[in-house]
Order: sequence, then C-alpha cells, then structure tokens
Amino acid sequence: MDRAMPLHISRRHLAVLKTTLRNISPAIGSSHANEALAFAFGYKTHASLLVALGNSDDAHLEVEFHSDRLLERLEQLDYGFSPYTLQQISMLMHEAWKGEAMVRFRDAAAHPANDNDSNSH
Repeated sequence: MDRAMPLHISRRHLAVLKTTLRNISPAIGSSHANEALAFAFGYKTHASLLVALGNSDDAHLEVEFHSDRLLERLEQLDYGFSPYTLQQISMLMHEAWKGEAMVRFRDAAAHPANDNDSNSH
C-alpha cells in the first residue's frame, strides 16, 4: 500500500529528483525519468506537470508523491528492477519528503512570529 507524501516542488527540485533517480538506475533514460516522476506526482505527462508548475524558476507546486505510481510507470516503460533498486527508488522519495519537512521546520522557526528576541523586555 502506497502512502502519499505531500511535497512542494519546483523545477530545480524536479531536476534533483531526476538526477537522483538516474543515479540509482543509470539505465533509466532522461525522458523516461521525467515521465515517471510526473506520473508519480499525479500527472499524465511531464509536459502537463510543467504547465501546472508554470514558467518561473521560483514557482512551487504542492503535489503528492505516490511511489507505486513511479514504479508502475517505469514498468510500463519496460524497466525491470531488482528488489534492491526498488528499495533505493522508494528511499529516494522518502529522503525528498524528509528534506521537504526540514525546510518547512526551518522556515517556520525563522518566521518573525517565532522571534523571541523581539518580545524581550
């Protein structure tokens, strides 16, 4: 059973995820990595994901990642993986989610409302 992980992604995040995915399995072609990641985020194609994301390099999109959809799309594209590679691919998104959570915590901690120095007497 796949647990969806909410992520905020940008074009830069997509590039990092793609590079990581291809480092885990260099056999995955560039365009196939794009398509599989888009499918995992709930889009039919990479092009439709890019349209939703917009043209700005600073644009972010909140998506849910489904690891089972990533693997499903890669299988549709005729990639077969060893159990070890499947585990590595699943860990990829876990690490991406963990990194996203750390960014959210850091941003929340840096928020002016959490600045105790401004409230000192």
